[in-house]
Amino acid sequence: MNAAPNELRLPASAGGLIDLAAAALAERAGLYALLSLAIFVAAGIVQLAWHPHGDAETVVKDAVLEYVQLFGIAYVIAVVALAIGARAAGETPATRTLLEAATARYLPVLAAVVVVQFASDDTAVLAGFGPLPDQPAILFVTAPVTWFVWGVINLAGPYAALGRRRSGMALIEAFVHAVGAAFRAQNFARLCLVAFVTIVPNVVAQVLFDVLSHRGVPGAAFWAAVPVDAIAIAPIAALQTVFALDFARRDAAAR
Repeated sequence: MNAAPNELRLPASAGGLIDLAAAALAERAGLYALLSLAIFVAAGIVQLAWHPHGDAETVVKDAVLEYVQLFGIAYVIAVVALAIGARAAGETPATRTLLEAATARYLPVLAAVVVVQFASDDTAVLAGFGPLPDQPAILFVTAPVTWFVWGVINLAGPYAALGRRRSGMALIEAFVHAVGAAFRAQNFARLCLVAFVTIVPNVVAQVLFDVLSHRGVPGAAFWAAVPVDAIAIAPIAALQTVFALDFARRDAAAR
């Protein structure tokens, strides 16, 4: 993305931004479908080939599966963010150029995705995912706040992809931009929308896991999470990116 934030061709309304994300997805739908399929296949190979013996090995396998997904998810985020950034700047890069650019930005995006995953795992109980606390009513307070925080920090992936820095500072800069967006009152409603969309796959995966576990389906954790993540990552990254660009434009206009 070569244009400055205040030069981007972005709609002013939230609906227009969503339309932009949808159009960008449709433009390269085949590419995103192939990338999502690659994530599913890679995780599927681990799931089918690894038969753990005992709880300890199961924990290790689950961790490997998680990181296999994260490696793929980070690349999809980079590709989607760069494609939308180019579109907003009035550019239409070839697919090969886009993939090469995503490869060049991959490490900062991967680092951002891993940090976000750690934060999400550590706060999952506060978000209402996992065992209920001794006083479940507290979730009426902690869950919305945690969802909002998740929505904010998940913007770091697109920001890392679109940032100009290529050093270790790229990760810090991405989170500075993401968290900075939360300190502008004008962004609150749109951040709530981003947060809601961000948690939808978690909710769907949790419900599927409960259903599949109740029915005794083997590999319930895999089938509840991996297909959902593979399908959802490109649309969610697209939505996060258009709003990340919008927040950057608003910040530039306010200076």
